[in-house]
Amino acid sequence: MRASGASPETLVRFWEQACAQNEEGGIYARSALIDAYTAAGRWEEVRRLVADALGTAYPPLGTAEGLAPALSPHLEARLLNASAWVVAVEVQPDLQPGALAGIDRALELDPGFTGAIHTRAHLLILNGATAQGIELCHSLLARDDLTPNFRAEILASLSLASRRLGDEVAATGFRADAVACDPAALLLSQIPPTSS
Repeated sequence: MRASGASPETLVRFWEQACAQNEEGGIYARSALIDAYTAAGRWEEVRRLVADALGTAYPPLGTAEGLAPALSPHLEARLLNASAWVVAVEVQPDLQPGALAGIDRALELDPGFTGAIHTRAHLLILNGATAQGIELCHSLLARDDLTPNFRAEILASLSLASRRLGDEVAATGFRADAVACDPAALLLSQIPPTSS
């Protein structure tokens, strides 16, 4: 999710420079760069960095094979979430079961990781477990520490869930709330506005 005030491309440039200054790219700087690429919608770069961090070319989703032993559980959870988030945003049905397995692993490693909780909620909605996804989204919205961008992504998931349930009024309301929070939220592309 995006820090308020800085554009995704500004964050990309900042973290690319930080990685370039450290020959090995510093695992935490690379993790921040993954987040920046995600916010910018630069999916090939996200895939490449996640694969590099996991130590293999396009690792099987939902596994941690090839991970360097020095990775902290939190960092491993972030990498698994980044990989699953790409699947959720690009709506890749054939990869969604593996993405859900990856998110489950991420949440085993870091149960309070709100990014992984939202990714899981969105993937559940995409896979027809709409009620479970809605419940997770509402539990996240009850928090008072969400950035406007993250709140917008959650509201966009609720809009999609409402549309899948046939409730266009709720879908339109959640979408409008998401746009009000952050019109650049990535998931808004999955929920086109209704023509009134």
